[in-house]
Amino acid sequence: MRRPRTSVIVLGTLAAIVLAVSVVSQLPGQMGGSRAGVFQGQTTPSQPVAPTAAVLNHDAIENYVTIVGRAEIRVRASSIRAILALTSQGTTAAECMKTSREKEKKFVGSLIELGIPKEKIFMDFISMLPVYEWKTEQREGQAFLVEEISGYLVQSNAHVEVDDETQAGTVVQAAFEQGITDIISFDYWCDTLDGQKIAAQKKALAEAKRKAEMLLSAHFEKTPEPLNIHEKTEVVYPKSLYESFSNSYAETIHRNNYNRSLPEIHAFRPKNTHYRGFFAETDAQDSRLPMRPEISIVSTITCYYAAPGRVRETHRHGRD
Repeated sequence: MRRPRTSVIVLGTLAAIVLAVSVVSQLPGQMGGSRAGVFQGQTTPSQPVAPTAAVLNHDAIENYVTIVGRAEIRVRASSIRAILALTSQGTTAAECMKTSREKEKKFVGSLIELGIPKEKIFMDFISMLPVYEWKTEQREGQAFLVEEISGYLVQSNAHVEVDDETQAGTVVQAAFEQGITDIISFDYWCDTLDGQKIAAQKKALAEAKRKAEMLLSAHFEKTPEPLNIHEKTEVVYPKSLYESFSNSYAETIHRNNYNRSLPEIHAFRPKNTHYRGFFAETDAQDSRLPMRPEISIVSTITCYYAAPGRVRETHRHGRD
């Protein structure tokens, strides 16, 4: 008996965006440059990959019809955390710590003068590390280079919460005026994130329903029986969407091809950083070009239906 052919519809929206930052981490700064410091050593920031239905073998694929709805919404941050590193050096650990405390007090005072509440400023002690240097010593008539501790280096991180990017820029300016130039990270937060996730899920579900009503009714006389549903929601933060690149990280010496006795010293080429933004293949996406740092929420709804052709074949074999 010849086995009738069955048809299967597998519909989905797949997206894969490669970084990285990492980091997706350290505003890595919307001001450019060190604003994406968290991704040093990486080429592209990591982004979530669109979830997809599991790969099925031939028998399994005849049992399922898969409909996927995927939607994205973008929201602006309700607050931003700027993290800046304060470093101090001294010949002794006690001297180093004293200098660090004075620098912290001065910086915090300048932020309070800018109108930032003290409870939104947190100083985080990170480390106390020895600093080494080489010295020449004579031992038994022979010169040696000996490495010795010459002082100490202490690092504290200032965590500053602000309302928007304008305030973040003011904090950075205040830091620069005091010689604080190490920007570790800019982190974005949304206090309505849970509600935004629900909105994205509803949007994805509406897309899945739309596709099911359009496609299943076009191929089957009767709507297939629903079997299962799968949901996945991801949040993509702006700091993972900055990308850095450069031709060289430091000066290098090369031999001149025209005059081998005259070495070349190439100019320092700093990293270039830009906000690449989030681009995803979705059924429903934000219509705006991602020009500014925003939080993207991507929801995927996968619906599984029984394939009617397979059901009919099973019933026929049962009668035989």
